[in-house]
Amino acid sequence: MTPLEFLKDALPVDVNNRLHYSNTRIDQFWTTLTFAQSLDGKIAGINGQQIILSGKESMLMTHWMRSMHDAILVGINTVINDNPQLNTRHLPRRDEGYPQPLPVILDTTLRIPLDCKLIKNAVTGIGRFPLVLCAQGSESLSLRKAELESLGVTVIPVASKEHGRIPLLATINVLQQHGIRSLMIEGGQTVISSCLSSPNVALIDRIIITVAPVFIGEKGLAVTNDSSGKAKKLQIAVTGALGSDIVASYEVPSGSHNEE
Repeated sequence: MTPLEFLKDALPVDVNNRLHYSNTRIDQFWTTLTFAQSLDGKIAGINGQQIILSGKESMLMTHWMRSMHDAILVGINTVINDNPQLNTRHLPRRDEGYPQPLPVILDTTLRIPLDCKLIKNAVTGIGRFPLVLCAQGSESLSLRKAELESLGVTVIPVASKEHGRIPLLATINVLQQHGIRSLMIEGGQTVISSCLSSPNVALIDRIIITVAPVFIGEKGLAVTNDSSGKAKKLQIAVTGALGSDIVASYEVPSGSHNEE
C-alpha cells in the first residue's frame, strides 16, 4: 500500500486528491487530527525534545494529507521546539506544484519567534505567512502583534477560556470566516489533549495515527496530558502498513462524548 492509496481509503478524497465531503461534524467544514507516536505512546523526547518518529513512507503520507487540507494547525510549543515548515516539500516534483495549506498557530501570548522557518520561508516567497491566534484583550501584546503584522503575519485575537486556551470551535469559526473549509491538526501534546477531550472530540471528523516501531521510555512526552483515566472510544475505519510504520484511521462515534 502506498501513502496515497492509504489516504484514499482513510479520507473522502476526490480524483484530484482533494477532500470531497458532505457529512461533517460542522456544516461544510472537515477536521482531521493526526500525529505520530512511539509504541509506548510518546510523541517526543524529554522536555518535548523533537524525535523523528515517522518513516519515509508515513512522512510522505503526511505531506500528501497536508496538500488535501486548506489549513494546518499546531500549537506554539511545536513551533518553538520543532521549528516546522508545515508545507508539502516531500511530495514528488511536478510542474504545477501542490496546494500549500495555510499554517495556523495557537499562540495565546505571541511567543512565535520572528526568525522561525514559517515566517522566514514566507518572507522569501517559498511559503505562506502563518495565521496566528492569540488571546483577546491583552494590551501588552499590541506591540508584538504590530511587529508580526509588519512582517506579513496575520494575528487574530480570540476569546480564550480557562488556562488561557483558545477553544477549538472558536478556532474553526475564525477559519471559516477566512474561507477555510478543511483543517489538519498536527499537535503538539496540549493541542492533541484538547482535541481528544470533550466537547472538542465531537468536532473531529477523522483521527489518523502513525505508530513507529520504537520505544522512547517513561521520560518521553506522552500523546496527551489527560490524567482523568477515562476511556475515549474510537471506531476504526482503515489500517495499513507504510514502510515500518503502522497507520490507522479512526472515526469518533457520533452522539457521544466518548468518556466512560
